[in-house]
Amino acid sequence: MPGQRKRKAQKRREADALSARVAAGHWERRFETQDHDELRAYVAELARSGVRPDDTRIDMLCGRLVQPTWYVVSVLVPGPGPGPGPGPDC
Repeated sequence: MPGQRKRKAQKRREADALSARVAAGHWERRFETQDHDELRAYVAELARSGVRPDDTRIDMLCGRLVQPTWYVVSVLVPGPGPGPGPGPDC
């Protein structure tokens, strides 16, 4: 197919750029819900506020018969991750 090599190279460059951004930043949990409609509304609001779709991660924590399914939305934040929590006083 004409142009297939260019498309593959472009996808590879985009994936490498995303990997570099993820390595330089950290994921910050922003929203949790059990309702799929609330999830869609929140993701749409993120898009309207200017957050890139590549910088949004949606995790689905699958429940079974006893526990419900949870949706967690995280956003990629540039910069180092949060430091270690407060340690015990010595």
